[in-house]
Amino acid sequence: MEDLWKTAEKENCLQELELTCLEAVMEQWSSQIGKGKLFVNFSAQSLVQLQQSQGTASLLQLMHKHRINPKHVGLDVSGYTRVHKLDALLDALSPLRTAGVTVALDNFSASEKSMNAWSVLLPNMVKMAPRWTHNIATESEQSRMVRSLVRIARTQNALLVAKSVETGEELLTMKALEVDIAQGFFLGSPSLEPARSLNLRARDALGSGENLSPPTTSAMPMTSAEDIPPELAHRYSLLN
Repeated sequence: MEDLWKTAEKENCLQELELTCLEAVMEQWSSQIGKGKLFVNFSAQSLVQLQQSQGTASLLQLMHKHRINPKHVGLDVSGYTRVHKLDALLDALSPLRTAGVTVALDNFSASEKSMNAWSVLLPNMVKMAPRWTHNIATESEQSRMVRSLVRIARTQNALLVAKSVETGEELLTMKALEVDIAQGFFLGSPSLEPARSLNLRARDALGSGENLSPPTTSAMPMTSAEDIPPELAHRYSLLN
């Protein structure tokens, strides 16, 4: 799959490939599942190109075609650090956000360019790159960085997501650091049917899984409903 994406980028047809995949996913999701939240990946480069050609409102037309409410769609934006003009990406995202699409920065690395993108784009969610999850239980400097990202997320009124959680230790550490949401194989394997509750091993690791908000995607909120800060309550509602 990675080779296909690299070839499409080399042949200058990445936008066409992403649109084709997006429509296929929407068609399958609306016909087989149609509940909860559909998160899809789309590159910043293609979003900007689409805005310059026909406008990103065309993505809303795709959702309408497949009878999907934009409020039920999350857009995981990748490659945002390679966009030379973030204002152009901001313009591309504007009609989608106005319609209710949740915007997430995918694979966030905490680099200077990533931090700048966060401050300009003000996403609803920030999904940390897997490197911030692995070894988090033993690397103190890594924990300090994640704690800093948690503080920034609170300031920016965004949800912070830990990706690639693969052990109980990683899950517990991210919870202790007050990261909002976790996703990864420890919480469940990929499936056509989204999980509606914590699996046994995640429940055992957390020790209080019964009180956690039921997920609507493979990502699991790590904060009980009564403990959600008021300023983040509407952000959590984006998952419903």
